[in-house]
Amino acid sequence: MREFGSEFPSIVLSDGYFDSLKRLGHCTFLRSGREALAFAAKNCISEISVVLLPAYCCWSMSAPFERMGWQVIFYRLMPDLSADLDYLENLLRKYHPGAVLTMNYFGIAPTDSTVALVKSICPTCYVIEDFSHCTFSLLTIYNPNVDFYVSSIRKSIGVCDGAVVESSQQTDLRFVQEADVDFAILRQQAQWNKEKYRYTQGSDQKQAFRQHLSDAEEHLNQFHTIHAISPTAMQMLATISRSQIAFARQTNLEHLLACLEGLQHIVLLPHMSRALSGVPFSLPVLTRRRDEMQYQLAQYGLYAAVLWPISQEAQNVCPVSARMSEEMLSLPIDQRFDYDDIEDCMHKLLILGAGILQIPVIKKAKELGIYTLVADGDPHAAGLTLADCSVVANITDKEVMLEIARSENIDGVIHPCSEVAMESMGYINQELHLHGINVATVRRATNKALMRQAFAAYGAPSPQSYCTETWDNAWRIFKTFSVDGILKPSRNSGSRGITKVTKKTTQEEFANAYSRAYQQSRDNSVLIEEFIDGPEFSIEGLVCNNRIHILTITDKLTTGAPHFVELGHSQPSLFSSADQNIIHQAVVSGIRALGLDNCAVHAEVKLSQGRAYIMEIGARLGGDFITTDLVPLSTGIDMVAASIHIALGISPDLTPKHAQQGSCIRYIVPDSGVLIRVNGLSETYPDWVEQCVFYRCVGDFIPEVSSSLDRSGHIIVTGSTAQEAISRAEQLLESFDFVTK
Repeated sequence: MREFGSEFPSIVLSDGYFDSLKRLGHCTFLRSGREALAFAAKNCISEISVVLLPAYCCWSMSAPFERMGWQVIFYRLMPDLSADLDYLENLLRKYHPGAVLTMNYFGIAPTDSTVALVKSICPTCYVIEDFSHCTFSLLTIYNPNVDFYVSSIRKSIGVCDGAVVESSQQTDLRFVQEADVDFAILRQQAQWNKEKYRYTQGSDQKQAFRQHLSDAEEHLNQFHTIHAISPTAMQMLATISRSQIAFARQTNLEHLLACLEGLQHIVLLPHMSRALSGVPFSLPVLTRRRDEMQYQLAQYGLYAAVLWPISQEAQNVCPVSARMSEEMLSLPIDQRFDYDDIEDCMHKLLILGAGILQIPVIKKAKELGIYTLVADGDPHAAGLTLADCSVVANITDKEVMLEIARSENIDGVIHPCSEVAMESMGYINQELHLHGINVATVRRATNKALMRQAFAAYGAPSPQSYCTETWDNAWRIFKTFSVDGILKPSRNSGSRGITKVTKKTTQEEFANAYSRAYQQSRDNSVLIEEFIDGPEFSIEGLVCNNRIHILTITDKLTTGAPHFVELGHSQPSLFSSADQNIIHQAVVSGIRALGLDNCAVHAEVKLSQGRAYIMEIGARLGGDFITTDLVPLSTGIDMVAASIHIALGISPDLTPKHAQQGSCIRYIVPDSGVLIRVNGLSETYPDWVEQCVFYRCVGDFIPEVSSSLDRSGHIIVTGSTAQEAISRAEQLLESFDFVTK
């Protein structure tokens, strides 16, 4: 992180802002904001020791009054953080307070109407305004009817201590003692240690910072007197340039507002653009995932503050305060940051592919507040319009993808639910040192021949397999098998080009099957493997920092021989715990064999005679809506969000958000022919139907199912158990009638 000003060619000089405040009246510099409030309160000569405070304020704002014996009463705020004038009026007429505290929150909640109301009803009532969020805007927001302006300077700029009280009347300085040098020293030592650990990431320096800061704050929390600002802090103030700070904060805020536009999980406070006319304090946002967002930003060295925990009394008075207390996060925009730092508030994710299987990933990334850059070779790909930025380009061209990734300064890359551009993803990770698998690992996870070699070397269980480049070589090998065989492309997915061959298969039939596999292979080679007879499963998992997390085992329904196209999946597995344990162990050994780390895992396994055989393991999210829909429905774990976070180098949240239940997908496969009529499809379904999608239109030709591309639609349903979900899915399928000829 650069210090602000490093991009300027010359030294930035002070413009004397704090000295200029003296033109407004009597200006007093003190140690802290709470002592400044105490000073203002002591100068309020009133027989009525009742003070009205906005319901959204820190305990340190009420503490000075309470310690002096004042009765604190909270008034309600509107959603834009302006005062609820009707509510305030009732309190003014009821209590006739000695003082009212106002606050121009974040520079977006002007207080002129509030001040006017107070003075019209209670002319002798003192108005104290906290302008900590508008420290550099006082010259423009100044209202002569405000009796005391108070600001905690150290919240706005990096001084070791400091606050300012601006008053239109003469103040009694007898309340002020000499500067507390010890407090200033502790704060300054904390700042030094913070700088050390920011750049070194040293745990000792971080602990030292925390200890000095804690000591300083404890020193302050025990205040019973009011102290002048330290000489050190005053020297710091003399070097401040308001104009440069204003420029930095305004441009940073404007940039961040543009970055956050359209995010579903973030709500901006009303009238946020008002802050641009002054010197913004920060960018407050409302999000129900505040803790998660704060944690993610902290991993990038950006601390977003929570302002503030609110007393239950204040929350009871004001629903707006209650929501702010639960959801508000203050994003940093101050002069220490530049555009690169501000953009860290939005992680940049490059998503390779924008087809139907990638759309849930694009939507999830945007929901998480992540800037999405999506690339696809098809200019009509549906997901392109959903992204923050889209690029039409060949995603298999790794050099082109690398240049895009580098120019956009991405934080991570993901290629979900497909293997087409896996090598591009690995290449980007490798060249930009991102959190994900490299090219060598990608090749082991996408080339079935290399995969089988890795399994054999590690001792991971898999079928006997041979890589061939001519049909006659494959035929000779097959003739040595004592069981049936499988022909498949060495590189492809989605059941493309797969054919079972038996002992009754003729040489001509074998050659034709080999040709289909060869045409679908991306590296001009074909595997001939022993056929494993038994039920098939997929296993969904994640690997993060070398820790393997198996999330669920999926039971699979296929067409069977000869092509084994997948017609459905259900979770959790209905097989015994013993069988599932065998599968689990096999997959773990396969992951270790391939050297997978920091990626999603989609494995295909068969179970035969009490032994698991790994068909393949993909270093990616699985397709067929398994990871995007079934996993979160059945486990309560958002696997898509977790895989996105892993790609960005963020520790994933694998905590189940609801109890385990059953989920099931079934594909719609009408008889082959021209589609004449469709009966049974509806606009409304029972609550347990999550999706019902038909891909074809009347007049379309329905092909024979020889790959996953030939399926015509799908349904996704839930149930209290997997068996119930399966039964519901089968029942729904039976209600459809597709007429072809």
